[in-house]
Amino acid sequence: RRCLHVTRWLYYNRNLLPRELDAIKSNCNLVDVRQPEELVHEFPAISGAINVPLGELEGRIGELPKDNVVFICRGGVRSARALEIGDQAGMIEPRYLDGGMVAWAAVLETTASAVKESSVMAPKKIPDRSTNLIVYGLQETTDCTDQDSI
Repeated sequence: RRCLHVTRWLYYNRNLLPRELDAIKSNCNLVDVRQPEELVHEFPAISGAINVPLGELEGRIGELPKDNVVFICRGGVRSARALEIGDQAGMIEPRYLDGGMVAWAAVLETTASAVKESSVMAPKKIPDRSTNLIVYGLQETTDCTDQDSI
């Protein structure tokens, strides 16, 4: 006799939209993974962000806090990769700015004169988001009850 069990996995949203980050940025450790020369051109760093270029991140990951980290880049691709590196290094639920500084500037109308120099932030708690994605799957087994069988 065969049956299927419904299994459930809970995935937390790891991306932050610009307005979400704006609301909590003073309570997190912002890590900008762009190259240093990118920080002085089109989209300067967000106040409070520290700069660790993506290419140096694996070697410098130990310098960063283990929690409340939000990775930032120009468009969101490098920061999403940084999130994977942070996960592999044991960071606790790192997040990234969805759409990067392009989205940040578009949504919040950030200008170069409104952004201050980078500095290190003390670790603080990131508020939990209320939106989670629950994924259901089926797992076949031979150990089942009458209620489970199909």
